[in-house]
Amino acid sequence: MKKQLPAIPSRREHWLKTSAIFVTLALLLIGALSIAFLFESPSIKYKIGFDKTLLRTGKLLGLAATTLLLVQLLLGARLKALDRIFTLPRIWAWHRINGYLIAFLALLHPVFIMWPEDFTLPPLELEYWPQAVGLLLLILICCQVAASRWRQKLGIVFHRWRQIHGYAGGLVILLLVLHILFVSETFEEGLPRVALLTATGIGLLIMIAARIQRWRATKKRYAVVTVNPESEDVTTLELDTGDKNGFPFLPGQFAFLTPTAENISGEAHPFTISSSPTQTDRLTFTIKNSGDWTSRVKHIHRGDRVSLDGPFGLFSHLIYPPGQPLVMIAGGIGITPMLSMLRYMRATEDNRRMWLLWSNRTRADQVCRDELESISRDLTGLTMVHTFTAEKIEGAEFGRLDRSKLQAVLSGIDRTAAVFICGPSLMMANVTHDMRALGFKRRSIHTERFSV
Repeated sequence: MKKQLPAIPSRREHWLKTSAIFVTLALLLIGALSIAFLFESPSIKYKIGFDKTLLRTGKLLGLAATTLLLVQLLLGARLKALDRIFTLPRIWAWHRINGYLIAFLALLHPVFIMWPEDFTLPPLELEYWPQAVGLLLLILICCQVAASRWRQKLGIVFHRWRQIHGYAGGLVILLLVLHILFVSETFEEGLPRVALLTATGIGLLIMIAARIQRWRATKKRYAVVTVNPESEDVTTLELDTGDKNGFPFLPGQFAFLTPTAENISGEAHPFTISSSPTQTDRLTFTIKNSGDWTSRVKHIHRGDRVSLDGPFGLFSHLIYPPGQPLVMIAGGIGITPMLSMLRYMRATEDNRRMWLLWSNRTRADQVCRDELESISRDLTGLTMVHTFTAEKIEGAEFGRLDRSKLQAVLSGIDRTAAVFICGPSLMMANVTHDMRALGFKRRSIHTERFSV
């Protein structure tokens, strides 16, 4: 029995939603920046010449940083509506870049504000507390960016950083609103004040709604029925859905997994669903030991419970028309989304032309090797090529997947084929660059990375 799949947005629908979002953001930014011209504060009105330009530039920088901070709320809220358009991995990348831009604007803001006053600091008096709040806000923003950029070097474990990052983000918004409302006469009353409070309220409401949605998702828990060691450092968890249509997903999508077990902490982590949507009563996650938390996955027991939030992502061949040629390139455990897609294609007897290039260090590092060989025999349109970087094996390529290997394997393939790449970040970046150099279209190359 085939599960009902989530709706896939059409290209026209995707374009319309994308355009609407970017037009809305542009209008919000223009509206925010116009405040510096339409609602001049006395401090600007009584300046002339270059000093007036400097002061207005400083206020424009502050208004731009404020707008981007409110956008940052939405980028970090794990909204399914945005995932259906842009995908979470891409949103996380924007969240990171937006954070750097906010810090840059926030650092320039006081420079231009203080320049006309010859960088004279306000006295340490109570009436200047809004300026002190602004300084604290600037320090907190810079600490947020620094901790995110150098988390590993600072020795901060991921789940602890994520908690601190979330709480600090809420404090940033609170300090931001206090600073703006009381540091400038512009926001004492009228449209600017209403606009600021309304935009902040809407952003907070959306973030709270997303958290409630995630909390509701954790209320439904799935029983672990099998804990299967695929290799020394890879484990497959098999969950009982308890409902034949309980967790619809597209092959290749991922979900956040939160266990309730004695031997592992209850943190949410994203993993690709490795099973096929056609499997009616089971859901599997194939997880590699890549850190402190994932090293404990093998200690989860049969009968433990797991909650799921998802599915997320559009890393799936089903976003393309039936029959579209496919190229799948996987590095190590990056095979999991391809495994889900191939399992689905075998179940639905999809024999389109497709190529799977799978790179591993050694044969022992390959997971589900026998099943993939069986799938290769059943799917007559599939060509599978193995490459190994630390072991020479007859019939397989040796060395990293560079441009020359890709050219040799894919020389006769239509450059309009859909390309899916999943593996280590550096490998994905290099292969993406090489595939574009070989003539594959940028819009048809998809990568999947979970780094935040």
